[in-house]
Amino acid sequence: MKGVGQIMDNENTKESRREYLHNLLVLAQAGDQVATDNLINQIKQQEMRRRIGKYLHKNRQAEDEDLIQEFLIGVALSINKADLEVGDPIEYIIYCGVNRVRSYLRQHIMKNTTQVCMDCGYESRLNRVNGVYVCKKCGSVHIETRETHDHDEIAIQNKQDDRDDIADMIDKQGADDIIERFRATLDMNTRAGQLFVLFYDEEITSDNPDVVNYIKEIADRWKTSQVLVLQTREKLQKKLLKFCQDNGIEIMGNHFIQIK
Repeated sequence: MKGVGQIMDNENTKESRREYLHNLLVLAQAGDQVATDNLINQIKQQEMRRRIGKYLHKNRQAEDEDLIQEFLIGVALSINKADLEVGDPIEYIIYCGVNRVRSYLRQHIMKNTTQVCMDCGYESRLNRVNGVYVCKKCGSVHIETRETHDHDEIAIQNKQDDRDDIADMIDKQGADDIIERFRATLDMNTRAGQLFVLFYDEEITSDNPDVVNYIKEIADRWKTSQVLVLQTREKLQKKLLKFCQDNGIEIMGNHFIQIK
């Protein structure tokens, strides 16, 4: 088996970066500590900001350095669990890092945020029912939330709409987990995998006000025809539908619903 020193030159040759990472993974699973350290560092330098950037600088209860550390721990712990024969093992490793960040955020938000009833004054853990915070004592929905480490400052007022950052952070966990599980089934060296990244990570979609024509934008990036982009989009949609069918997930409008 080649050592890590022998394969490092491949990083900038014919082999794609993903193949380079895959080679590092093979060596890491064989016990090569240098390869393990290099693999983690490569993922940190090349993938981490893009994958967890949206979670950084978002919440005073979680330091960015802690989130970065959680990501790297998730990556490190998953190296020996990755199956080299199923799907994309590098995506699986990255997914484990992202999922650990989400779990950390969720735990801290739930643990360090309370709700206060403005009618009866009762303070408790967050109690969200059908998208609305409800007082556990009197049933009032006149609720405000506050961070437990700063009782003198109301952290977030409950607007009872989609702008509630705490609720969004919690409610989106299921959808994000499904998306990341689907990501792990894609080969990022294919057009379908690359289109997924453009849609989900770079938000090159019809919902982006900065993109006039997302199909044309992608075609220009790929230096190809808009027809090919449309065909790739259809292929990606079919892959997503099959993934949902295989995993007991229904798509209702813009939402995923786990039915089993």
